[in-house]
Amino acid sequence: MRITVLTDNIEYKQFAAEWGLSILIEYDGRKYLLDTGASRLFADNAALLGIDIADVDFSTLSHAHWDHANGFDTFFALNSKAKLYLRKGTGENCYGTEDKTSEEDAEEEKRAVAVKEKLAKQAEHEDPVKESPAAGSSASDSTSEGATSAVESEADEEARALGYKYIGIRHGYLEKYRDRIEYVEGNYELAPGAKLIPHRTPGLDAIGRKAGMYLKIGSSIVPDDFRHEQSLVFETPKGLIIFNSCSHGGADNIIREVSKEYPGQKLYAMIGGFHLFELPDDEVRAFAGRVRETGIEHILTGHCTGDPAMEILREELGDMAQQMHAGLQLDL
Repeated sequence: MRITVLTDNIEYKQFAAEWGLSILIEYDGRKYLLDTGASRLFADNAALLGIDIADVDFSTLSHAHWDHANGFDTFFALNSKAKLYLRKGTGENCYGTEDKTSEEDAEEEKRAVAVKEKLAKQAEHEDPVKESPAAGSSASDSTSEGATSAVESEADEEARALGYKYIGIRHGYLEKYRDRIEYVEGNYELAPGAKLIPHRTPGLDAIGRKAGMYLKIGSSIVPDDFRHEQSLVFETPKGLIIFNSCSHGGADNIIREVSKEYPGQKLYAMIGGFHLFELPDDEVRAFAGRVRETGIEHILTGHCTGDPAMEILREELGDMAQQMHAGLQLDL
């Protein structure tokens, strides 16, 4: 297996960086692209390495956030064959809390009241757990991309009035590329030795609430339980290698989830972002302890892990913890 970090937060030599992550995995004669980062930078860095995006066989999205999905316009323009695999239920409906100044709070208080009243009236006429049209299934043929974007823009305006900002897949993508998208359930085999694994840990909405991440489902905005997040897992002679770009559900939880799906198999490496950059030091140290307890041998991390957290992981885990950067290539 060869892995190539196409984009990450850390630049290296001629390889530019951005807030985002994209990794190419070459395994058993096939090429897998995990996410496309926040722009077309993944393709530009690939070109510097002599990698042709047209040769990618499988494309997967780890979770439905902009900094992992915004490059798909470029990907589909360069690649005419690979499907994009999303978790069933994925929609253009991810929001984060939005910090506001005191002046903005005063100005928007009246708007928030009006929006709450509007949403309450809507809730009387619709199923409160109804998914958005693009979540997990294609919109009807009669729905234009423009109409979809208009509806979502209105949703964004309502959410902003309530103190949320949109952090999801670019509006209209799921409709625009519906012929290239495949929604999957459960453990899904892409090819022999390569599977997509969903979360099965209960109570992940508590992590979403703490992180200020939410889903808009029907008229409700609820803490994100990361139903749209999935791990890409490979079986190798060295053991299982797990990829998850942000690990919002907890990297330690993900390692345990994968271990349960592959009983008795060795855990070799966890690769991706761990979303530790906002956590206090004591919580990062506790996380490192939980990772050590899983028995995994190596972690390669970057993006949303953050430099301070990376230093703590090195202190706690030693050589087991390694830093990724744009342009990094490793043979495992």
